[in-house]
This record gives sequence, structure tokens and C-alpha cells, in this order.
Amino acid sequence: MKQASKPSCKLLFLGVLFFWLSISGCNTPLAPITSSSGDRDLAQLLGIMRVKANQTALAAAVVIDGKIKAAAAVGTRKHGTKNWVTVDDRFIIGSCGKAFTSTLAALMVEEGKLNWDTTIRDVFPELKTRAEYKNINIQQLLSHRAGLPKSFVADLDSRRSYTPTAGRLVYLSQLVQTKPINPPGTVIFYSNAGYILAGVMMEMISGLEFTDLMSEKIFKPLNLTTAGYGPPAERTPTSQPWGHIWDKSRRSLKAVQTDDPHWIDPAGNVSLSIRDWARFIIEHLPSDQTDGSALIKSKTLEKLHTPPDNVSWAYGDDYLTFWNNEIGWPLPSANYALGWFVTKATTDKACLNHAGTSQAFQAEVYLSPNKKSAILIATNARMGHIHLYRTAIKIKEKYALKIDLP
Repeated sequence: MKQASKPSCKLLFLGVLFFWLSISGCNTPLAPITSSSGDRDLAQLLGIMRVKANQTALAAAVVIDGKIKAAAAVGTRKHGTKNWVTVDDRFIIGSCGKAFTSTLAALMVEEGKLNWDTTIRDVFPELKTRAEYKNINIQQLLSHRAGLPKSFVADLDSRRSYTPTAGRLVYLSQLVQTKPINPPGTVIFYSNAGYILAGVMMEMISGLEFTDLMSEKIFKPLNLTTAGYGPPAERTPTSQPWGHIWDKSRRSLKAVQTDDPHWIDPAGNVSLSIRDWARFIIEHLPSDQTDGSALIKSKTLEKLHTPPDNVSWAYGDDYLTFWNNEIGWPLPSANYALGWFVTKATTDKACLNHAGTSQAFQAEVYLSPNKKSAILIATNARMGHIHLYRTAIKIKEKYALKIDLP
């Protein structure tokens, strides 16, 4: 008598997958994949990872050999609705936007309008500051070596309506009256404050508001038509993603239309489509162009990607444990260059990466200049970076990427 054939591994996998989706996807059902979702294979992977993490929407791009291999977005713009995202929707990328700010500074250095050792005193000679601030330079601000706090809450007059630049000037005047938490240049201590100060220094030198300067030097030359600053749904609530935060009392996601104020823009408040973000990231990979058309010169890229020294991080064990659990990789394995974490790698070139969080969005980017490869991920829900890191691992496996994740 002929024995019944055993079910194939593929059928077993599908059975387990459908069972898993049926029990884990109750709160977050699979979203449809349409022509607006982008690359279908990547969208299917994102759909599974989105359900697994109960995220509202998930977008990602894959760069191979310096070109966009795939880009996709799945999910909903607003929790509880069927207003599906598209691959052209904008996401806030949080502190991943620090690479934009540091690149802007580098372009101004190339133009001779700024030097890496330009100090706060050079730009604001009449500003009353504590002595420790006078010789802090822009390289220290952009590499988190200025000794500043991670964040500083400015006392802005609630009766006034500040422009972003005015808010940054008030922020500067108040911050430089506080004692630095570390002596400048001695340790690495991650600081949004440093990037805000670097931004207002560039504004003063150029005479342009920060976002206008960014548009002139980076957004327009790279044709990043979706790029801007602030919440995507701030002006177009029906055609762009809302951000989401976890409502502990209701134990569910809460959609929010607003996010961080615009005066923090230099610290990383960029919002753009996943494709436009990938176009910017490609500029941070080695170029084969020899006609001088690349936005960033190769020597400038080396400067941006190389830590200025090997000083240690100024964090206690409790924060390092939090970082490992929240982000997915240990902070001590990294150094910090200009807008980039630089992590140890098994190859001769390290991996560059960054995580970004706004009040209601999160993002991550990993790139290997040596392999000309990159992974970019963004979501419109603040639910922890570990989910994005796991998605990056799955993307690396799917596309057999030769890139060292931290």
C-alpha cells in the first residue's frame, strides 16, 4: 500500500503563517497592496512585519550598488481608517535628519562660508555666554562632543508667536547660560541641543532661514520634491500620514496631527517620501561619476563619515541597557561622526546608521559605503525601534544584502 506523501515544507510554512496572522493580526489586519504601494515583493514583507508589530504604516527602501532596488509602503495613514498610505507619502524621519544638517554644514564648508572649527563666539561675538561655550566649534556640535545636554527646554514666552529662527535664537541665548554637563571635547554625549545651535549658526552666516537654506542647497539640487519639515498631515490631513502615540489609558494607538515644533528642525524634523530619502542616502555612497556632478565631494563624504576621535560615550549602565533593548544593538560598539553612528563591522569598512524618533514617528537607516548598499525604514507610530531593527534584518535576508548591521 502506497504511503500518503508528507506535506511540503512550503505548505507547512504557509499554514503556520496564516495561523499566526489570524491570531496576531486581530488589532492590525493586513493592508491591501496596490499599484500605489510600490514594489510588490517588498510591500508583502512589510505587510507581514507591520502586522507583527501592530504598526499603522510601514515604509522601506532598499539600495543596491548605489541604486534604488525597491521602495514600498503599506498600512493606513490614520489608525482605524482605510485611508491607505502610498509609496510617495511623507514620513518624519526624526534624528535621521541629522545627516541632512551635517551635510548642509559640509556644503557650506566647501563653499568657504564656514569652517569646521568655526566657534559660537565667531558667529555671535556679542552674545553673553558662559566661558565654556565660547570656543565650542561646529564640528563638536555635530559630533556630539560639545558637552551639551541631550535636550534643553527653552523658556519661550507663550504670549508670543515665534518664527522658527526667533525660537532658535532664544534657545541659544538661554542654553549658553547653563553649565555644560561635560567639558567640551572630552566625551560623546548625544545632543539635540548641539544640532539646534549648529542650525542657527548656519542661519546667521547665510542670512537664510534654515529650511530655506536646506531647500536651496540639498532639496532642490537633488530634486527631493516631497522633502520638507514638520508633520505630513499638518496641512493635508486626508492625503498624508498622521503620527501615532500609544495611549496607555485606552491601550491603543492615538492619531495626532501635530508633532515637534519647527524651531527644532536642525535636530532632525525632516519629512519626506521613502524614495526621496533613498535619493539623499545614495549621495552618501561612493559615486562612479567623474564629471563633478555629485552633490558631495568624496573628501567631504570621508569627513562626514569619520569620527573625529575615539573618546568614549558618557552614559551609565542603565541607559546602555535601555539603548540595547530599545534600538536592538549596543551603543558602546559605535562611535559618532558627523550625523552618523559608525559601528564596528566584520568587513574592512564599518556600517553607518542612525535611528530617528519624533513625538509620533520613527525611522532607521543603515548603509554600507563599501558595498554601496542601504536599508531605510520609517513608520508613523512611535512604538519602539526594536521593531524597525527586526524589519531591517528581514530585508537584509530577503535581498541577500552584503551590509553589516550593528
